[in-house]
Amino acid sequence: MGMSTELVRTQVGEVQVRRGGSGEVLVYLHSANGEGEGLVVLDELSRHFDVVAPMFPGFGESEGITEIDDMDDAVDDLHVDYIQAIFETHERGSVALQNAVQLALVGRFYERIGDHAVNIGERVRYMVTGWLPEHAGAARQAVRDAGVEGTVEGSPLGDGARLDDGA
Repeated sequence: MGMSTELVRTQVGEVQVRRGGSGEVLVYLHSANGEGEGLVVLDELSRHFDVVAPMFPGFGESEGITEIDDMDDAVDDLHVDYIQAIFETHERGSVALQNAVQLALVGRFYERIGDHAVNIGERVRYMVTGWLPEHAGAARQAVRDAGVEGTVEGSPLGDGARLDDGA
């Protein structure tokens, strides 16, 4: 049985997911090279497992994430879903408690790596443009607090600043 490809709608846009096989679920996360399409090992693994191979945003047919904060939010949301899946799997008796705790710790480490990547991205952006993430973050929070889409009056970025303003 070969791998099929589908686009899945997520909070960060459409994500290309290759899936195939049956049995226990095995999630394959590609490297920074974005390999996945035509990767022979996935076909081999699908003979023994239900292989799920998502393409990260910006790779394959997955939509890209344009803002650093969006990537951070996506990783945080993914971590919450991951922990919930671990709890549900443990409750069904599919995963022993020790393994569930180890999986949760691994997920936490990946989430922290994502946080560090966002920090690096923000620092590079500051060095190149002088943009301060605190300014945009304060503006976004003001919009969330006001429950309004679009612009914010009295924002640290100036009256009428757009939510996506990176200046």
